[in-house]
Amino acid sequence: MKRFPLVLLFLFIQPAAWAASAPTSRPAPLSPNAFSVLAHADDRQIWLGQVNQYSGIPGALNTAIYYRQIGQDQHWQLLTRVQARVIEMSSQGSTAGLLMEDGSWSLLYTDGTLVTAGPLPSPARMVALAGGRNTWWAVGEVVGGISGVPTTSRAGATTGPSTRKSAAAVPQPQSRPADVRLVLFKLNGNDWDAISELPGQLPEVSHLSLVLADDTPYLADLDRNGALQVRYLENNRWVTDLHLEDAEPVTTFALLNDQPPVRLWVDRPTGDDQVFTIGSKAKPIGITSISGSAPGGRTMVMFAGKLRMFARAQEKLVEQDYAVETGKIELQEQPVPLPGPSPLLDLQSFQAIVVIASFVAIVFGWYRRQMEYGEAMPQPELSTLAPLGRRFLAGLIDASPVVLTVIFTAVRDANTSGMPAQQQELVLWLAYWAAGLFYILYTTLVESLAGRSLGKILLGLRVVGLDGKPATPTALIVRNVLRIFDVGCFFVPVMIVGMSSLRQRPGDAAAGTVVVRGEQGLPEEEKESKSGEASDSKSQSK
Repeated sequence: MKRFPLVLLFLFIQPAAWAASAPTSRPAPLSPNAFSVLAHADDRQIWLGQVNQYSGIPGALNTAIYYRQIGQDQHWQLLTRVQARVIEMSSQGSTAGLLMEDGSWSLLYTDGTLVTAGPLPSPARMVALAGGRNTWWAVGEVVGGISGVPTTSRAGATTGPSTRKSAAAVPQPQSRPADVRLVLFKLNGNDWDAISELPGQLPEVSHLSLVLADDTPYLADLDRNGALQVRYLENNRWVTDLHLEDAEPVTTFALLNDQPPVRLWVDRPTGDDQVFTIGSKAKPIGITSISGSAPGGRTMVMFAGKLRMFARAQEKLVEQDYAVETGKIELQEQPVPLPGPSPLLDLQSFQAIVVIASFVAIVFGWYRRQMEYGEAMPQPELSTLAPLGRRFLAGLIDASPVVLTVIFTAVRDANTSGMPAQQQELVLWLAYWAAGLFYILYTTLVESLAGRSLGKILLGLRVVGLDGKPATPTALIVRNVLRIFDVGCFFVPVMIVGMSSLRQRPGDAAAGTVVVRGEQGLPEEEKESKSGEASDSKSQSK
């Protein structure tokens, strides 16, 4: 019995860790900085990402991903929150690809499902991602270039020359080996194939942009001298289409669309931004950026026939639209109508408080019981305790409203198309707790009135005190009200029944009760009545 708190503390590690790791404050915007806003669009839909940090938790970043289809300007939905900084988004059909800062990537579906995708073959580290017609493409940093890729991942890879000379050698940063190269990969089934190595020495790359236009890879990057270039792969040779050696630095850039003509947006630290048309000798068009937005804190996409800039300005996310051919502003700065934070964050915080409070009450009840009895603690006969199998089956019968409600809600939501993942999670959480509170109320009332719940009646079990006498009404109320700890921890604490020497739930330990079988704990008059009924039955059978 004295070992009970150690076992309970062990089981409490799981819910306590969950409660501690669950954010208890709403995400707060980052100070404007590079890549705090990102976006991607095709001809039918658009994804918008916003990097946030939880206030009071340094370094705890997450990226909220929003989505809408064409013609739904006022209907953004929150698909998911990725617990990492997303640095690039792409798509293949209605499935988005998210590239994380650490080089991993995930697939995001329109129902909010997020699936971790397969990495590039070791030792490659993904630095750019794009969706083609039928598959995904990526650029990876590889020590040794193509020769560093496992032979099983090479598919006629080439290192064809560029149409211009390689930039002059510059000492590599110490954090990166000197023989690191950029390699283009293509996903073939479940495996990445190395297609081509980019020529020249690797720059100190801070950002790349990759798109597939008619399944032709286009890549924008900075060379070792800080010049911006756009290259595409043609007949297994890299061709340089655009090379900018402007004295004015580049903050960031992006290739905008996956259909010819490909356009390049360049974010300048001062003056107007620029949009270049790849394959055209026409001058770039000037773009007046959103007032109040910091360089690097904005992004650009081409969607529904317009250039659309998104940026953080004055603590808000705003959009400004431009004509594709002239860069003229067609929609002045407008706040993006994103959905507010989900109430699920507040509800989960409240759940964590309930779990911790009920845990404290359980430990206090157990300690009070120890102080009350001391060394004279009653010890029921182990032979009278309810068998584990019957005990768990009785508990499952009593908890059936919770089990059936969760199954019904999950199946219904899975078959309901168009419901955002955020809303599905909220509905499932509310359904679980509604059923859980009903379960607590039902067991409290029935055991207080009848001495045992429906499951115990069907399995022939009864609740008694440690002294073997019928449990007091107060003890029955305490053991059942503290089921809120079980519900708050998703019934994990019921495992303690199999570890406790008296087969007690946490609520039993606090209330000083045990569950026994047969007629244990019945008042003497009830035992005599049942004994008399049994004798009469035997006499009649004779």
